[in-house]
Amino acid sequence: MPWESHYQYVTTDTLNPFRDSSSVLKTHLLANSASFELRFMRRGTGVFEEGTPSDRIFFLSSGLVKLMRADSGRTVLVGIVRPGELFGDQDFFSGDLRESRAEVLTDAEVFSIPREAFMRALEESPDLWREVALQLANRTRSLERQVELVTLHSVEDRILLQLKDLAGQLGASPIPGFMAPVPLSQSELASLIGATRETTSMTLNQLRRRGLVQMKRRCLLIPVASAPAAVVAATQAA
Repeated sequence: MPWESHYQYVTTDTLNPFRDSSSVLKTHLLANSASFELRFMRRGTGVFEEGTPSDRIFFLSSGLVKLMRADSGRTVLVGIVRPGELFGDQDFFSGDLRESRAEVLTDAEVFSIPREAFMRALEESPDLWREVALQLANRTRSLERQVELVTLHSVEDRILLQLKDLAGQLGASPIPGFMAPVPLSQSELASLIGATRETTSMTLNQLRRRGLVQMKRRCLLIPVASAPAAVVAATQAA
């Protein structure tokens, strides 16, 4: 199946299924601003470190955050947090030490929520409980469809789908004719799409020769003309 024909299906239901619930969560956070800290964080800033206490949960209001884990002496990108998502919750409810590291990928607004304040808010608001449960259910569905994407679609499909979705999250581009630059290295992109570094590099070079991708140092660009109309519209509305 060509990537254009299934792009909208994958983007809305797989890559970022949290948009509908994000406004409800953000409303609750703003209403409890005395307990929840809003941080404006620059690219490259660490949000939390592997092995530290999981005494806070986080909500991404804008920007992108990457989740990384150490594996056999190297750091592997395990996920991208998009606007409207809770993160840092994998160890938050169990109270275990964090098994991953979070770093700001693009300038971001992040709500930092202490455990006691968040649990109290959940007890006081059934609506908030419902939205958190919806996020967790959506995340499970997203993981299932990510597995489907890796097993049923080519590396080229996966690269284009991920880059166009991430570029669409970043709003207007400063570069005429291109969607917003995606600040990922080729190794990070390979980890994200479930491919080897070598295969990802070879496929990116093929896409570059066809004019579908441009590669800069730790940055990937996609021409607007190659993007499906739905993605262009989402970018302009961001």
